[in-house]
Amino acid sequence: MLFLSALFSSAETAFTHIDLLKIKHLVSSGNKRAKTLEKLKDNSEKTLTTILIGNNLVNISASSIATSLAIDFFGNKGVGIAVGVMTFLILVFGEITPKSYAIRKAESLALFVAPLFDFLSKIFYPISLAFTGISNLFLGKSVKNTPMFTEDEIKTLIDVSGEEGTIEEDEKEMITSIFEFGDTRVKEIMIPRVDMVCVEAEEGMKEVLAKAIKRGYSRFPVYKDEIDNIVGILYIKDLLKYLKDGNFNVSADKIKREAYFIPETKRADDLLREMQKKRVHMAIVIGEYGAVIGLVTLEDLIEEIVGEIFDEYDVAKDEITYLDKNTAIVDARLPIDELNEKMNLQLPSDPFDTLAGFMMEYLDKVPEEGEEVEYDGNKFIIEKMDEKKISKVRIIKSSE
Repeated sequence: MLFLSALFSSAETAFTHIDLLKIKHLVSSGNKRAKTLEKLKDNSEKTLTTILIGNNLVNISASSIATSLAIDFFGNKGVGIAVGVMTFLILVFGEITPKSYAIRKAESLALFVAPLFDFLSKIFYPISLAFTGISNLFLGKSVKNTPMFTEDEIKTLIDVSGEEGTIEEDEKEMITSIFEFGDTRVKEIMIPRVDMVCVEAEEGMKEVLAKAIKRGYSRFPVYKDEIDNIVGILYIKDLLKYLKDGNFNVSADKIKREAYFIPETKRADDLLREMQKKRVHMAIVIGEYGAVIGLVTLEDLIEEIVGEIFDEYDVAKDEITYLDKNTAIVDARLPIDELNEKMNLQLPSDPFDTLAGFMMEYLDKVPEEGEEVEYDGNKFIIEKMDEKKISKVRIIKSSE
C-alpha cells in the first residue's frame, strides 16, 4: 500500500514539474512515451483527478486496514496507535520522500509512469468525470488553456539563458530585438525628413550621378517643387542603360519608379512583410497631416533585428564618445530610451523620441550652440549645430 501511495504521490509531482517544452522536444524526436505524456499534460485536470482518486483510495485503504489490525492487537488504544503510525509512514514514505525524488527526476519518472497512468485514467474515467462535474459546480467550468509561455515569460527565459551562458550574448540581443521589433512603429526608426537626400524631378543624369557618388546611395526619392510632393523613387541601376548609350540628357522624372507611401504609425514587422511581398527597398513615411516626415529602407528594418550594418560607403561613428567617466559627446539623433540605457539616465521620452527632441522641448526655442539644459542634476550642452538642427550634445552627469 505504501508503495502505491508513493507511486501516486511521485507521479503527481513529476507530472506537475515536467517541462512542457522538453516534452514537445522529445515528441518531435519520436519518443513514444513522450507522446503519451503529452496527452496526459494536455488533459491535466483529468490526469490530476485520476492520481488523487488513486492516492486517496490507497491511503484510506491502508489506514483502514492498519486501524483494524491495531484494534485487534491493542483494543481501543489501537485507533490512536494506528493514526500515529500511519501518519508517520504516509508522510515520510508516501509523500515527502517520493515527491522529493520526483522533483529531482521529474522527466525520467514522468516518462516511465506515463503509460500506466494513461491506462488508469481510462479505468477511472467515469469516477473522474463525476468528481470533476461536482468540482465544477463550485468552481465553474474550466477556462481554455492559456499559452505555454507569455511574451514576458519568454523574455525572462532569454535573459536567464544569457546569464547562464546557454545562449551567446549576440544571440540574446537578436532574439530580444525580434520581440521589440513587433512593437516598433515606423516613426521610431525612420530617417527624418531633414536627413533625407532627394533629387528634383528635372535633375539630369550628371547631377544625379554626382549626388550618388558623393552620398553612396543607390536609391533617391524624387520630388517636384517641394519635398512634400514625392513623385517616385529613382534607382541608380536604372541609369546604367542610358549611361551605356551615352544619353546624359534624361531626367530623374523620366526613369523614376513608383513610390511606396506608408503612415508613420505602421508597425515595423508589418512593413517588413509588405516590402518583401512588394519587392521594394524604400518607403516614404507620411505624418498625420499628410506631409512627408521621413523615409525608411529595408536595411533600416533589418538593422533593428541584427544591429548596425556597414557597407563600403558607411563610416562608423560613435553615438557616445566619453571624455571622462562623467562627460560624453552624444549624437543628438540617439533615441532617448537607448541613451537612458547606455548612460544610466532617467530622461522622459514623451512627446519626443531623440536627444535632439529633448533639447528642443526644454529650450522651447530655436537652439544655438552652447545653450544648456539642466535635468535631474545633469547638464546637457549643445556642442554642435548643423544649420538649425542639433548635431552633438555634451552631457555632464552629476557626480553624486
